[in-house]
Amino acid sequence: MQARVVVFPIRGRAWCFARPRPVLPATSASASAAGSGALPPPPTLKDLWLGISAGGRTAPENAEAVADFVADKMNRAWIGFGSAPEGSVKRRIHRSGV
Repeated sequence: MQARVVVFPIRGRAWCFARPRPVLPATSASASAAGSGALPPPPTLKDLWLGISAGGRTAPENAEAVADFVADKMNRAWIGFGSAPEGSVKRRIHRSGV
């Protein structure tokens, strides 16, 4: 069993370790239109803000939502590096980090 953990610096020597949520399989209608390997649309900063400012959640739940948002953004960026053209800087960075 494999698990992906995203680690990023917060401030000084503080680090955030996050395990991105698994990507849910697309529905059959969207899968046929977007292809079998398509990711769902990324959450926007507006979605994050609306979720946090709506209330009803505790501070740790809001912090987890922010960490999940950042981890998802970083995960998508890493996937983008892996799908860059061969020989590009992004592809070399991805290859050295795998």
